[in-house]
Amino acid sequence: MPLFYANDTKIIEGIQRMDNRSYQYEKECYQKFAYLVKEIGVKKNGVPFDDALECYNDSIMAVILKLKMGDYVQKASLKTFIYQIFSNKCVDFLRKKTINTLSLENEELNLINRMAADSEFMEQENREQILRFVKKLNAKCQAILLLAAYYGFKDTEMPEYVNLKTGKVVSVTRKRCEEELRELYLADVRR
Repeated sequence: MPLFYANDTKIIEGIQRMDNRSYQYEKECYQKFAYLVKEIGVKKNGVPFDDALECYNDSIMAVILKLKMGDYVQKASLKTFIYQIFSNKCVDFLRKKTINTLSLENEELNLINRMAADSEFMEQENREQILRFVKKLNAKCQAILLLAAYYGFKDTEMPEYVNLKTGKVVSVTRKRCEEELRELYLADVRR
């Protein structure tokens, strides 16, 4: 490990050259900012060390790719650029972890309470009944409704969590899911 590091400009230029020495600059970039794993990932965001290290690796790969593709415009220091990407990766990790560890059974009552507040077709006394209908929906609908109603996610924030391409697709899917839930409810009420 070197005792000193090249300045940001040398690292950026070295990576952008894409010759047989660019790997050395990539390695130097990785090592220069590795302290962020503990400082930002573990201490600031509360991500376990191994997961923070994985987020950092992903961040550095994203930075290197942006540098090689010419997508980096030096408005701020390289550290600031890496810091921002790494912080976002940590937050994304924590969001995914939270969403993945939630079970619908533990959160479904809260989902129904939130949906009831926003939905005119649900009355207070019908919440448990609606809960049964939510369980009848497919897993994607359950996840979308949970993210929207309980966590307040916007459609544009959901695609990666529900394996859809865009926020517009999520919006259309969410409306379809709400309509399916409404139909299940109304069919039961009509009986």
